[in-house]
Amino acid sequence: MNRNSGDSSPTAELWLRLAGMFGADTLERKFGRDIPAEWRGIVDRMPRVELDRGMRRLVYGGKGHVPTLPEFVKLCKAVGDDQEFGGPKQATPLLAGPPPVTDNWGAAANMHLMAEAYRNPRRFASPDCAAITAVLVRWKNEWARLMREGDPADHDPGAQKQLWRACMSQAEVEIDDLRAVAA
Repeated sequence: MNRNSGDSSPTAELWLRLAGMFGADTLERKFGRDIPAEWRGIVDRMPRVELDRGMRRLVYGGKGHVPTLPEFVKLCKAVGDDQEFGGPKQATPLLAGPPPVTDNWGAAANMHLMAEAYRNPRRFASPDCAAITAVLVRWKNEWARLMREGDPADHDPGAQKQLWRACMSQAEVEIDDLRAVAA
């Protein structure tokens, strides 16, 4: 595995962790001497909290092989607690409901969701408004949870917006699925 000692990108750090888990020779046999560009293109843009969640789930999962890029991204982005990946059940449900009013991340999530509602008010005039709202609220709460648990480096405004957009993108996928079922 070609390691550039000056490379401190998220993908390079991930690659070192994978080499520690599975062996550098295993990575090299599967992917070659250099980190694939596809991994860099995806992993370098992911928030640290998602990468940490993916690594945690990879360890909990107990698989004896290096994951493919799609497998690793799924581990990073799948909503829910780590129990389905072999980890411990979390004490509180992840998407159980609104956080306390005194929580800054919960308040910020509420403000982001209000802005989202103002940007697309027609969405709430539809017959499936309650189901759409439930999906948006679940993803709003997921964003707040990720921010609470996140690395302080992920708290800069750019990273917050990127994570919000990722959560809303996932919400839109669910909303499209709801509409497809209703049609």
